[in-house]
Amino acid sequence: MRNILAILCISFTSAAVINIPIDYSTIQDGINASATGDTVLVQSGYYYENVIISAKNISVLGFDKETTIINGSNNGRPITINNVDCPECVFGNFTLLNGNAYGSGAEDDGGGGYCRFSNLTLFELLILDNRAWDNGGGLYIAGGNVNASSIVISGNQSNCGGGIHTTENAYFNLTDSQIINNSSDPTCQGGGVNNGGGLSIYQNVLIANNSGHDGGGVICRDSECQLDNVTIAQNQSGNNTGGLYSQGADVSLKNVIIFDNEGAEISLHSGSVAVTYSDIQSGWSGEGNITSVPLFVDVDNGDYH
Repeated sequence: MRNILAILCISFTSAAVINIPIDYSTIQDGINASATGDTVLVQSGYYYENVIISAKNISVLGFDKETTIINGSNNGRPITINNVDCPECVFGNFTLLNGNAYGSGAEDDGGGGYCRFSNLTLFELLILDNRAWDNGGGLYIAGGNVNASSIVISGNQSNCGGGIHTTENAYFNLTDSQIINNSSDPTCQGGGVNNGGGLSIYQNVLIANNSGHDGGGVICRDSECQLDNVTIAQNQSGNNTGGLYSQGADVSLKNVIIFDNEGAEISLHSGSVAVTYSDIQSGWSGEGNITSVPLFVDVDNGDYH
């Protein structure tokens, strides 16, 4: 609740707060009634909706991510965000559950969430058990500038990019998050993360127990990827690289652990991979790198600290 109050305090002074379900019975009705700078505040509960925010510079906030749940009912994605240009706008404090992105074109992408040509912040989200028939089982980012923090992306499936898929020169900055137990098709890349263009930055992120073709944990394709204080562990590969796969990308790794993945820990198909002050099981040249077995607290129960 304190997070909500902090966000509301920095909202536009003339903005309205629309309360769901007091003012409107559905999240979508509240969004449709909102104006620039407004906040749609959603109380705890299950909301069986396919929410769309299109070209509206507003914030949409749940009461608590554990108790405010947008359920896609396996018929479309829980949230679609298009053409929002508002760095101070926030979508957060929700569980996004049971999305199923299917159809033609973009309707196949982003099972849990779809964000296209938008500039905003994603905050405190649980993105769980969603499916996309093409790219981005959990989250799909196409173009724009998206900053995200405190996100758990787990149990999602897609053709490519089981957890996250970025494309169309997107800037994506993810911090303090987990990408775990996601999967892509065994013949497609990026079980956890598929970065396909633009700049992706990951800080204080766990990427574990994902599965895909090359890049069971992460693939960076024709993009720039910066990973700092990231753990990539126990990911599986349908081909030969369970950890990180670089294809035409410039990859920078610092303070990273890549250990106990199926097949290669790092594969460089093309581009570059620069590694410093990191623990890579198979070894990698660079200042301060080691090959020591990491003393994770409790791998069996998902504690990789």
